[in-house]
Amino acid sequence: MSTKGKLKLIKLIFLLVFCASMNSNNLNAQTLTENIEFNFSSHQELWRHLIWLQYYETSLSTTIDLKNENKLRIYGSIFWVNGQSIGNNIQGISNIEADRGFEILESWIQFESNSSFSLKFGIVDLNSQFDHIESADFFINPSQGIGPDLSNTGLYGPSIFPYTSLGLEIIFTKNNWKISSGLFDSNSRITRKLHPEPNYKLSLDEGVLFISEYSTKQRNIGVTLGSWLSTHENNDKYPIGEPPIAFGIGLNKISSGIYSHLYSNNKNIDWYLRVGSSNSNTELISKYVGGGIIYKLKDTSSFGASFGSAGFSKLYKSIFDYRVQNSKHPYEHVIELSFKTIESKFSTQPNLQYTINSKGYKNRNLLFYGIRVTIEI
Repeated sequence: MSTKGKLKLIKLIFLLVFCASMNSNNLNAQTLTENIEFNFSSHQELWRHLIWLQYYETSLSTTIDLKNENKLRIYGSIFWVNGQSIGNNIQGISNIEADRGFEILESWIQFESNSSFSLKFGIVDLNSQFDHIESADFFINPSQGIGPDLSNTGLYGPSIFPYTSLGLEIIFTKNNWKISSGLFDSNSRITRKLHPEPNYKLSLDEGVLFISEYSTKQRNIGVTLGSWLSTHENNDKYPIGEPPIAFGIGLNKISSGIYSHLYSNNKNIDWYLRVGSSNSNTELISKYVGGGIIYKLKDTSSFGASFGSAGFSKLYKSIFDYRVQNSKHPYEHVIELSFKTIESKFSTQPNLQYTINSKGYKNRNLLFYGIRVTIEI
C-alpha cells in the first residue's frame, strides 16, 4: 500500500473509533470511555545464524451499546515487520515471517445481536474466525495457526496475515454450537514488489473465497467442520508464473477444500488434531494432518509439542517434479517443541523445530532453534 493510502485508511480507523466514543442520541446508544481499548504487542525472535525477526502490532477498538442488548463494535489494527526469513520450507517456521514494511491488518465494523448473531464487514483476517484452534496459538509454526491446504489457496493466498483483504462474516451462535460463514476477496497480494497497491474490493469477476464452518463443544471436547470454495481469474493485473511462483496456480478454475478439528481443553492439558484436504489439481498442498498437545506446568509456564504433515498435490508435483519424483513419501513434516513462561505482560518462549523432506526434497532435513520474547500492553 502506498504511504498516502495507508495514512488515509489509518485516519479512517481512528475517526471511526473517535466518533463511536461519543454519545449518539440518534442511535439511542451510549459508549463509555472504558469501552475504548488500546493494545500494543511486540514479538522479538532470535533464531540460529543470528536471524532477528521483529514484529510490532497496535490495535484500537470501541463498543457501542445499542437497544435490546445489541452492540456495535469498531476495530482497527496495524503492524510493522522487519522482513527477515528463517527457513526455506513450504510450512514456514515463524508465524510473523513477512515482507518488510508496514501494513493494515484489520479495519472493520461489527454488529452483534443478543450474543446470538453478528455481522462483520471490512478488512478482515479470515483466520481470526475460520480454521482457528485457540490452543494452537501457543505454537510458533504457521501451519498450526491455519492449515497449509487453506493458507495457500487462491492466486496469492487468502485474506490472512500479512496481506488481508475485504471480507464479510456472518455468525450464528446458540447454546453450545456456532455456524460461521464468510465471503472474502480471493485476490490478496503475494509481494509488495509485484503488487504494491492492495485491491480492497469484492468482485465475482476477479474471484472470491467463500468459507463456512460449524463448531460445537460438549463438556471438554470440541469439534469443528469447515469447507471453502475459491474462484480466481488470471488477468494482466494479477500475472501468474512470475518468480516467485504464486500460490494456487490453477488458472481460471474453481478450487475447494474441507477441514476438521477435534480438540479438548482440560485443567492441565490441552490437545487438538486437524485434518484438511483440497483440490489436488489447483492447490499446492492437497492434504494436511497436524496436531499438538500443551501441558501447563503451573500458572505461568507451559510446554508443548506439535507436528504438521503437508502432502504435495498433483499441481505441485507437475511443477516441481525433480523434488518429489524420487520420494516415496511426498510430504513435508514439521515437528515443534516449545516452552513458554509468562510474567505479567512479558513472556519468553524457547522453540525447537525439525523439518523433514523440506519442500519435497528427499532427506532434506533441517533443524531450527530460537527464542521469542513478547511484550503486550
